[in-house]
Amino acid sequence: MRFSIFERGINTSIGMLHLKRMQTIKQHEKAILIIAALLIFALVVVVFAAFSNLNMPFPTSSPSASPSPSVTPIRDFNLIINGTNAVAMSRLTFQSQASAGTVVYNDSSTLWLGIPLHRLVVWAENNGVINSSLLTSGYVVKVIGSDGYAIALNGSRVNMNTNIIVAIQANGTALSGLYWPLTLTGSNLTMTESVKGIAQIQIMPL
Repeated sequence: MRFSIFERGINTSIGMLHLKRMQTIKQHEKAILIIAALLIFALVVVVFAAFSNLNMPFPTSSPSASPSPSVTPIRDFNLIINGTNAVAMSRLTFQSQASAGTVVYNDSSTLWLGIPLHRLVVWAENNGVINSSLLTSGYVVKVIGSDGYAIALNGSRVNMNTNIIVAIQANGTALSGLYWPLTLTGSNLTMTESVKGIAQIQIMPL
């Protein structure tokens, strides 16, 4: 009888130990499952972040503080050169004259590029605007702007003078605004003799 009670006690203790062991195993399994779930969640987050970065646009540089120089579009024009006949000089014809030799003038704020006015007189003589024989006694060149402003220069000032120029560019770009298409400028002219937006040049014998 005593042994039976003792045996039952032993069996009960063994059962309790087995139960505790099973509970411990279940707790360990539960902990492992939680850790595995956390690892899977972390892996999903990493993969999602990687795909998100692939879809992100490349960063662009911020705009420069200094403005870029604007490009003035090239516009065609016809300069009327009037003598005994009126002839229209196109932009391409003017540029072909300039390709034979340009002159520059720097007035401290603007670098002008063009051809000497006297070259247009020579062109007029060679292209039926006026007979050169009519200019032997002298002539006057009248430059008229599109706004009606005009100045007259004696041929003695114009002839072979490379410091009175008809400019087609300023600071490396085509003229625009009031200065388009051509501007009379140069170191041998006063401020009042500068003509913006030349529309016509007249060559008049004396």
